Amino acid sequence: MDTIWIISAIINHKLRAGRYNQIKTFHETILLTITSINYEMFRRILMNMKKINLIVLFFFFTGLLSLPAGENSLKLKKISDRIFSLQNTEDGTSQLAVRTSRGVVVFNSFWSKDTALKFKNGWIRELGTDKFIYNINTADRIDIFGGNEIYNDIPIISHSSFTGKFTKTHVDEELKKLIKMWRWKEEVSRKRLPTHKKGSESEKTEKDWLFTCKRRADELESGFSLHLPTITYSEKMNLSLGDTTLELIWFGKAGYDGMTLVVIPEEKTVLIPGFILHPHHFAPHPQPWYTKLDVPRWIDILSGILEGEKAVDRVVINAEYIWARARALTHLNYIRTLWKRVEELESEGKTLEEVQDLCSIDRDFSFFKDIQTYKERGEQWSRPQHEVHVMGFYFQFKTPEYADKKLKELMEKGK
Repeated sequence: MDTIWIISAIINHKLRAGRYNQIKTFHETILLTITSINYEMFRRILMNMKKINLIVLFFFFTGLLSLPAGENSLKLKKISDRIFSLQNTEDGTSQLAVRTSRGVVVFNSFWSKDTALKFKNGWIRELGTDKFIYNINTADRIDIFGGNEIYNDIPIISHSSFTGKFTKTHVDEELKKLIKMWRWKEEVSRKRLPTHKKGSESEKTEKDWLFTCKRRADELESGFSLHLPTITYSEKMNLSLGDTTLELIWFGKAGYDGMTLVVIPEEKTVLIPGFILHPHHFAPHPQPWYTKLDVPRWIDILSGILEGEKAVDRVVINAEYIWARARALTHLNYIRTLWKRVEELESEGKTLEEVQDLCSIDRDFSFFKDIQTYKERGEQWSRPQHEVHVMGFYFQFKTPEYADKKLKELMEKGK
């Protein structure tokens, strides 16, 4: 019994250190209530244990240490001397950090305390320091900051739209929606899995995605913790951190209302949430429903960052994708051109159907096919997105009531 007690306590310690995937179930099966090791009790038990038990303990402990630690799946990518990405090679999850002379700034905290802690320990190991000075929440979506509690000892910064938005009722509702979304994606992936050739790379990718969807839903159900930012800003905020400056800029309403871009002048780099720019999308909010969009502000912010004397050279998206400025400019050009054209046509009294026709990628917007996203994702993916953006921009000149009515009509027609 003494051996089992010690084994369980060791497992619990390894759990806290991040060896989660391999031994969590076993640990809960043995002794769920063991939470820590009392050193004096541990010493007394060792002194009184039989030799055979000590041998069992030795081989178990040696075997446990040989297990691949959960944190060992985290790999560091150096983007520059200051900017780093830490990626989980099991599912592609990643996090950004900026190392300054004052300490480390990390971005967001995932959807649960478990994942946030795993990455925090990974940063400590990879960067060789535990001096975190800020966590910046770059989007007001709860699976972006669900592990904030892990950083409760440092200031957490966000846009002011976080304040008042995340009441318990709102959080509960959004949590249910996100869990439902990830469960749906899990089921879709599960049904799609048999269509892949056994042992193929596509089957492996599908299995990884299936695992990711399931884990995110599971962790949102059990590991989400509401810990709101402690510092907020409205338009802009500068952090002077010794050798590095972080310029925080509010993007404007774009489906999510509290998105923050971070410019690092010393690196000529901007860090951008994937809800703003992404290899799979052409503009923010590629969704077929109405919401208020600050498109003129988007254009002002992006042009200020991507054009002129102070333009950045590097665009880092979500800690996953790194673009040259030229690629980001194609998206800015698309947004700016589409907004101007839709505004002109609406002012002429054109209907949505007429605007859709005149803004078709087969007519005025044939340049759309030159955008890299179109080339990578293809016609079937890209054309419907463009049509959604045309509709979303057009609705900005109409009332919410008009937009709702029009959307219902389109749904009834099956469009």
